[in-house]
Parts: sequence; C-alpha cells; structure tokens
Amino acid sequence: MSNNKPMAQLLMRFLQGTLTAEEEQELRAWVAEDVANQAILDRLTQQDRLREDLNALKQLTEGPGGEARISRMRTTMLRQTQTETIWSRRNLVRGMAATTILVLLVFGVSKFSQQPSELPTIPIHSQVQLTPQGKGVTLRLSDGQTIDLRPGENGILMDKESFAYQDGSDSIVSLKTTQSRAATSLTLTTPNGGMYRVTLSDGTRVWLNAATELKYPLHFGWEERRVELDGEAYFEVAKSEVPFKVYSKNQEIKVLGTHFNVRSYLQENTTTTLLEGRVQVVYRQGGTQQEAILHPRKEAILTRTGFSIQEADIEKTMAWKQGDFVFRGMTASEALQEIGRWYNMEVVL
Repeated sequence: MSNNKPMAQLLMRFLQGTLTAEEEQELRAWVAEDVANQAILDRLTQQDRLREDLNALKQLTEGPGGEARISRMRTTMLRQTQTETIWSRRNLVRGMAATTILVLLVFGVSKFSQQPSELPTIPIHSQVQLTPQGKGVTLRLSDGQTIDLRPGENGILMDKESFAYQDGSDSIVSLKTTQSRAATSLTLTTPNGGMYRVTLSDGTRVWLNAATELKYPLHFGWEERRVELDGEAYFEVAKSEVPFKVYSKNQEIKVLGTHFNVRSYLQENTTTTLLEGRVQVVYRQGGTQQEAILHPRKEAILTRTGFSIQEADIEKTMAWKQGDFVFRGMTASEALQEIGRWYNMEVVL
C-alpha cells in the first residue's frame, strides 16, 4: 500500500467525502490488509452524524473564541470515555476501533486549531485481533510441585485425594496418604487474561479472574474454612456451620454460606461486593480494627485507612465473570488498566 498520505488523513478525508479516486483505492487496500482495519472503518461508518460533525470542526476554529470552543469539545469527548459501555472481552476489536476514533477526533481537533486550512496528519498503527491469554494456569502444591493445567479446560474440582478437570474427563494428579500430608495447601494461579474456576473440598465454588492467586487447603478443618486471595474471585460458598474466611490485603471476610465477589489487586483498593446472604468484613492495620456487616447489593471499599460501605453496581462488578467489560463510572486510566490485565498488555496513558 502506498504511504503517500498518512492513514489518519485518509480516514478524515473519507469521513468528509473528499477522497480522490486514487485515495479511495489506497484506503480500500488498507482495509483489505487486516480484519481490524475493516472493523475500524465499519465503526466509523456507523456514526450517522460523524461526517457532519467533522465537517463542522474547521468552522469551530474560525473567528474569535475558537480556542475556547476547542477546549470545551476536548473535555466533552474525554468525558465520553466514561459512558455506560459494555465491551465483550472476546471481541475487543470494535472497542479498539472506538478508541482509535476518539484519538483521531481529539488530536484532530487540536491540529485543526493550529492549521485550520489543513487536515490533521496523525500516523496510526492498524490494530491486531487480540485474544485472551488463556494459557499458563498452574496448581502449586506446598511441597513445591507445580502442575501446568491443560489449556482449553475451564476449571478443576477436588475429590477425596485427587484433582480432576471440571468436566470429569481426566484426573490431573492423585495424592496418596503420605503425599497429602506434605501437600496440605494448594495455590491456584491464573495469568493475565486467564479465567478459571475451582470446586473446593467442601463444595464451595470459586471463579478466578485474570492475574489472580488463590491459596487453599487440601481439606478444611473443623474450626474454619480458610482461603487466601490475591487478585479477584467470585465465591459461592457451600453452607456449613464451619465459618468460611477469605483473607486478602489487611482484610478478613467471614461467611457461613453466601455469594460474593472480592477484588484485591496489588496497588488497588480492595472491594468486597455481596450478591446474596450476609458477610462480615474485618479491616486490620497495625493495632487498628474496623468491622462491618454487608447486606445484599452492598459493597465495602477498603483503602489504606479503612473502609466505606456503598451501594453496589452488580452488573459492573460481575461483568468479568460473563466475559464482558463494563466501564461505567471508571476513568480512562482504570479502564485501560483492566484491558491491559486481560489482554496481557502494558498500557501507557
């Protein structure tokens, strides 16, 4: 494909309806190079008023007050990155296309303000189809043995002294009596982009989000059922008189049988969201301790100094379990961090 004109400029001219026959051929060749390029063009053509808006950009810079109008438009467009949007993690191309459009518009407006007679010249890189990094789920025993779980499976369950895949198709490893004494604790780890689930020995089901580590015993004792979490997981705790406890950063959650989600990534606030039942959240830091009881559709936000209770956005909290992104109320930085964790990318904003 010819590189006589940057692709961003061709897209802008396409939206304005001013492409020459040669430029149209160049654009068609670019679209044919990659399915993601086609997705970007599709997204652009779905915006009914985008052509009119872009044609009006040049007029915004003419006359007094142009810079102020540009500033207001930039602010408005950046706010639109926080709208109520649901993106499927399995089909992020359209989301990336929307991000490309936003970049084109924001920086395009800036260029218009500097050179009203010229279209913006902004090189962009064609996006590639991104797929979750589902490989790399491991089960580590306390004796140091690490088991690489088979790609394509979505979970494991425990049955007496053995582990099997969720569908029961295969036994992963069998622990004899002498082995089980050494392997008293297990650590299940998911990589960036990996989701997995495990059924614990008491019947409790746990779904692990990307970049998460869950430490739990081979068999629970009679006094408590204790697990440790680093990352994000959704719990459906089997009913029992033995308390179930989840430990994360400076926090302990006590339950008897309930459904809840815990998000406790490093360098982020810890959020505990209750869907069903009732849990007690305990915060400990040094000699300080705070406690609160959570009721359904409430969540506890734990910071470095304590926690607060607020109404939960259940759809947003549980979107990851359905394979979706919900960015409602999130900043652009938070949304990109979430995308980077899922698609194993380093995102720089």
